[in-house]
Amino acid sequence: MSGTSTNHPSMRYALLFTLAFFSSLAALGQKSTITGRVSDAISNESLPIAAVKVEGANLGSTTDFDGRYTIEDLEPGLYNLQISLLGYAPRTIYEVEVTALRPAIVDVQLEASTTRLEEVV
Repeated sequence: MSGTSTNHPSMRYALLFTLAFFSSLAALGQKSTITGRVSDAISNESLPIAAVKVEGANLGSTTDFDGRYTIEDLEPGLYNLQISLLGYAPRTIYEVEVTALRPAIVDVQLEASTTRLEEVV
C-alpha cells in the first residue's frame, strides 16, 4: 500500500479543516450590499428620488422610479441608514447588519412632513 492515503481519519480532518479555513478567508474579503424600497407610510406608494445614505461614510444611493435603491461595496458590519426626501420627515434606521453571505434588505416608509413652506412674495 502507498504511504499516503486520504482514508486515514486524521488526514480527512486536516483536509476538511484546510477547506473550511480557506473558504472563511474568501468570505472575509467579500463585500456586500444594502438594498430595499422607500415608500409613503400612508399610501404605500413608491417614493422616487429619495436619498439613502450610510451614516459616517461617503456611500449612498437615490431611489429609482419604483422607490428601490442599492448601496454596494460595504464591508461586513453594522451601519445606520439616513433616508430623506423633500416633503417627508427624515428617518434613520439604526444598526443594519451587513454580512458577506447575503444582502441586507431594508424597506422604509416615510411620513409626510407637517412643516409648511412660507410663501415668497
